[in-house]
Amino acid sequence: MTLEELADQVFSISVEFNEHRNYHETVSKYGKAWRSETECDKAIRTQRVCRIQVYPKTAVSCFIVDASTLEAALAAAVDILIGPG
Repeated sequence: MTLEELADQVFSISVEFNEHRNYHETVSKYGKAWRSETECDKAIRTQRVCRIQVYPKTAVSCFIVDASTLEAALAAAVDILIGPG
């Protein structure tokens, strides 16, 4: 599923890349919503974080996914919304 296709399924999506750098924080301090330890380790190693915040069309207010790449963050968000594929 592409980001555009996911956007059609939810109220809104925010995507941030390397936001931790704006606050002079390390990846390990910034990231709190890792879906796997492997993604956390990869992000720490590369010093890159992609954060996706999703407001689904449900009673749930929102959820956040942190990952080392956009692709990994998008896959995790889709898994949360519609289940593993």
